[in-house]
Amino acid sequence: MATITFNLPDPALPRLVDAICAKFGYRSTLEGGAPNPETRGQFALRIVRETMKGWVKEYEATNAAQNAASSARAAAEASVDADIAIT
Repeated sequence: MATITFNLPDPALPRLVDAICAKFGYRSTLEGGAPNPETRGQFALRIVRETMKGWVKEYEATNAAQNAASSARAAAEASVDADIAIT
């Protein structure tokens, strides 16, 4: 399995975690008043993973749609050329 590693200066890590938690709505207390069992660091890591997976899903879905459209267009053009004769 491949590994992706981000290297950043030690003082930058809390800033990164703070930014991700603020942007994506980390809550230290859950709706019922219970403490959140997911730490800020765990939350930030989960968001990074989910975001990267989302990029791949979006990219692959877009490519699949473009390929399907190209295939459908080619099939339609071939069908029209073979089936319709205008004299």
